Amino acid sequence: MSYRTNIINGHRVHIEVTGDDKQGWLWWYTIDGGMPRRTDGRPLPTEELALSEAEDEAMADCNSMPKGDGD
Repeated sequence: MSYRTNIINGHRVHIEVTGDDKQGWLWWYTIDGGMPRRTDGRPLPTEELALSEAEDEAMADCNSMPKGDGD
């Protein structure tokens, strides 16, 4: 299980990845403590791939929003 918190475009993003190599990995994230946003339910084969996909999705969402006031 992995956790990561980043600031993207002034928004605080918390990413969580859970699973295992046998059954696959799922991810979700929150932006500024809001409702969780998550994968479509298809497990990914590696933890690193799930983390990368979550970061890409979070970056796209944050960059489509007005700049936040986070550092």
